[in-house]
Amino acid sequence: GVRAMAPSNTYAYAQIWHTGIAVDVAANDNWLVHYDQRGEIARKPQLWYWLTGAVIKATGQYEEWSFRAVTVLSAFACAAMIYGLGVRWYGRRAGFLAGLMWPAMLLQFRMCYLAATDMLLTVWIIGAVMCIDRVLWHLPVSGRRGKWLLGFAACMILAGLSKGLGAINWIVLLLFVGIVAT
Repeated sequence: GVRAMAPSNTYAYAQIWHTGIAVDVAANDNWLVHYDQRGEIARKPQLWYWLTGAVIKATGQYEEWSFRAVTVLSAFACAAMIYGLGVRWYGRRAGFLAGLMWPAMLLQFRMCYLAATDMLLTVWIIGAVMCIDRVLWHLPVSGRRGKWLLGFAACMILAGLSKGLGAINWIVLLLFVGIVAT
């Protein structure tokens, strides 16, 4: 199943560049400035490289599974959060079906397996949705609204560290930091 639908090696798509940078992080301890195989500075933000480099350092393995561990764990976290949102919005049965159906979609199924930054970004986007859902539609216990807004801001920052900070990320982040401060 997984091998039939997903790229079978790390040379497909942009995986080769991501894995090369993760190897640089782990092998050369370049935790702040990352370089690809050509010696050029990485074009993506650090979080995926930090996490994948930590997996490689902890296990000592430069294998396909170690390059994909962060992505696969992110996919499981996404499915769990989708289940949680489904339960909150529509009940346990709908949450269960949503949690199962999300990774069954062809594009998601492929993205769950790639050694790339996209699934890590998806974790933080879904986390931000969960936080803002608690603030806007399911009012939390008094005094916890600020914590959920802070969680939202943290998810936005981590999303930026996963894939890149665009102008919209900064605007949204500044708006919610302003709300938390008031």
